[in-house]
Amino acid sequence: MFRDDAYSQIISWLKLLLPLAALGLLSTLFMLSDKVEYGDIPVAQRDLANRAANQQITAPYYTGATDDGALVSMTAATATPDPAAPGRVSADGLWTRIELPDDTVLTFRADTATIDEPEDAATLTGNVRIISSNGYVMETSGLTAAMRSVRARSTGPVSARGPAGTLDAGRLEIMPAEGETNVQLVFKDGVKLVYRPAT
Repeated sequence: MFRDDAYSQIISWLKLLLPLAALGLLSTLFMLSDKVEYGDIPVAQRDLANRAANQQITAPYYTGATDDGALVSMTAATATPDPAAPGRVSADGLWTRIELPDDTVLTFRADTATIDEPEDAATLTGNVRIISSNGYVMETSGLTAAMRSVRARSTGPVSARGPAGTLDAGRLEIMPAEGETNVQLVFKDGVKLVYRPAT
């Protein structure tokens, strides 16, 4: 009987002492551990500072229509408003789709772009690619375009390939056909066409 009482008392004491010992060990670990410096993450701080200063927008999306009835949708990887010029935005990884009234679709892609809404102007730079739904793919280093109408002009030479073959020219202009709502692609300044008709 005495042994049973002693065993019960030991168990009771252990139930009290073991949690207290565990708490003591944990508190000792926290007191002896090195202090963590959360400020030593320069990349994260720089990224946060840049985003706060530049007001960068990730994956913006815009839809609208031009004065001549074309439907426009535009997106980019990032966009940064210009604090010195309201209505002006710089964008990286620009992608634009224009659906014309005659159901022709033009797609524009560029590495970078500056969009100035008050000036009705967009400037695309860096590996500019224009894809037409009628089978033509055009590439140039830069392009200036209107925002309220379907008008654009390359800032340098352009190369193109399509159903008729390959074409090189000093300049490309995209404009409405005279007296019509349809848009035409006009190649100028030393046009060289290699005719390769589809077999």
